[in-house]
Amino acid sequence: MEFKKDGKSIILNKKETEPNDVFTGRGWFIASQHINELNSDYDEVVKYSKIWSNIKFKNIKYNTTLTQKSNNMEKQLKRKFAS
Repeated sequence: MEFKKDGKSIILNKKETEPNDVFTGRGWFIASQHINELNSDYDEVVKYSKIWSNIKFKNIKYNTTLTQKSNNMEKQLKRKFAS
């Protein structure tokens, strides 16, 4: 599925076992980040999208560092839906 924001788009493939709401949330989470295509930022954002979705949808607890980073990245997602 394609997610577009600010003139950029990402293609994300849904895993068979991933619920639609989790997949859609992760897609918008990734699309909302400022990804630098010149390095491996995309891989890190995908990793944090999984951490974020585990926190939001499965109530999984992570250490403070991962949780804070995920929360900071979530602010970009919330800006997408603001205004």
